[in-house]
Amino acid sequence: MSLAEPVSTDILIIGGGMVGASLALGLRQSPWQVALVDPRQPDPAALPPVTSAEDFSARVSALSPHSQDWLTRLGVWPTLPADRLSPYTHMQVWDAEGSGELVFDPQGADLHRLGHIVENRVVEQGLWTALEQWPDLTLLSGCRVAAIEQAEPASQGDAEPRWRIQLEDGREASTRLLLIADGARSPTRAMLGFQTRDWSYQQTAIVATVEHDLPHGQTARQAFHRDGPLAFLPLAMPHASSIVWSLDDAAATSFLAADAATQTRRLAAGLGHRLGAVGLVGRVHHFPLQQRHAVHYIHTGAALVGDAAHSIHPLAGQGANLGLRDAAALADILQSAATQGLPLEEPLLLRRYQRARQSENLETMAAMEGLKRLFGSPRADLHLLRNLGLRWFNRQPQLMRAAIRRAAGL
Repeated sequence: MSLAEPVSTDILIIGGGMVGASLALGLRQSPWQVALVDPRQPDPAALPPVTSAEDFSARVSALSPHSQDWLTRLGVWPTLPADRLSPYTHMQVWDAEGSGELVFDPQGADLHRLGHIVENRVVEQGLWTALEQWPDLTLLSGCRVAAIEQAEPASQGDAEPRWRIQLEDGREASTRLLLIADGARSPTRAMLGFQTRDWSYQQTAIVATVEHDLPHGQTARQAFHRDGPLAFLPLAMPHASSIVWSLDDAAATSFLAADAATQTRRLAAGLGHRLGAVGLVGRVHHFPLQQRHAVHYIHTGAALVGDAAHSIHPLAGQGANLGLRDAAALADILQSAATQGLPLEEPLLLRRYQRARQSENLETMAAMEGLKRLFGSPRADLHLLRNLGLRWFNRQPQLMRAAIRRAAGL
């Protein structure tokens, strides 16, 4: 196919990250033609074996058992390099300014593990490798979307208008159904006029890879500080972790301005020295934190998926899992429609997707907001209440079981 030849497809997905790529793969068995647009070029080179902590990327996700099951259904999980998958079997969560602590044990919820810490690039490369083995998929990579417009139905048999997409390099595509998975700052969402509710957390996420004296023991740890939660996520080396510290903006500015020795001392102290001395590996990354939620996930012939529909605080590591659950739900709905002989233009399909996903995403966002405010409050009465609550909750096996299974997506 030449670059000038227009692409006509049934389903076009914009965004080839974990969510968009898994959604595309989830439609592999459908009768519809699928196209995927992403500004990146596929990198066929396999990641080298892990020999030191420097080999890990700082961008990781804590993938739940549900996310692992979804990637397994797609045939991707078994292909991921084992030396880059870090199962975590326990989680410790505590108030750094008090004595309340929770310890999550998967055995109490009939699980072998709580999840895996995996570099985003590892999952994305596994997904793209699978996509390139799908001969009927149209990959429009290496270019961004320049414009989108609704087109008149191609014939009287088309109940809904199509979408016409113009890419920056001059390529064109038209589609019956447009699925938008191009991230929290989705330019496509804005082009289509989706409304969102946005507010800044007035926090900055500090992200880095670290080494530490004591082994992590496949345990994820999170300390809640008044100026923001600090998480140490175990990597696939016993003395290496990925850290995410969501700091109030002023505290983040102070941290980033400090020298490396000061930063590592603050990280070790922030975790209560539970892993001993800490050393930074590679660059320290940072980005502002903002909550964003689309008022509606769907438009006539279009839907938002993953971070394009919702972005949340990273304190519980659920952002990637919610996006993958979106992808799995939408793929299953569309596959079921094909089995039932329903056309893509059937409005019930997208309404079913929005109903299935919007309520769960809103519940999770509300819970994250509540936790942030509870642990960020300087009030003495709330300080006492949250520590009493943590200690009480830790002694309630049924509630702990329910919380673990909910976080696992079960």
